[in-house]
Amino acid sequence: MIPAEPRLFPEEVEAIRIGLLAGESYAGIARKLDRDRTTVTRCARRLGIKSKAPRGRRVELSDPTLVSVIRARIEAGQSFHKIAASMACDTKAISNLAKRLGLKANYSFGGSREIAA
Repeated sequence: MIPAEPRLFPEEVEAIRIGLLAGESYAGIARKLDRDRTTVTRCARRLGIKSKAPRGRRVELSDPTLVSVIRARIEAGQSFHKIAASMACDTKAISNLAKRLGLKANYSFGGSREIAA
């Protein structure tokens, strides 16, 4: 049995509408109303409004200096995941840049142990 969706008071629905139109994030509105974030996103979907708040940190990967640093790190054997974590951006952004530069991913599976033959 699927649990019932939480009921929102009309004042809460209005607060969600006003918050979204003001550019607040779903999480920020949820904290203010002491509700779960998914409750706010469901209400926003019903209202037909999307949050205009920026999501995550956008890293501009068109800066030539930054591109050369990333290229050097990929060529040195660092994984996309490690590079992305150190730059606080998404792994997919690094992957897309590498693809644009014609570089392949450096996959490493398991630890650094030697495999006995």
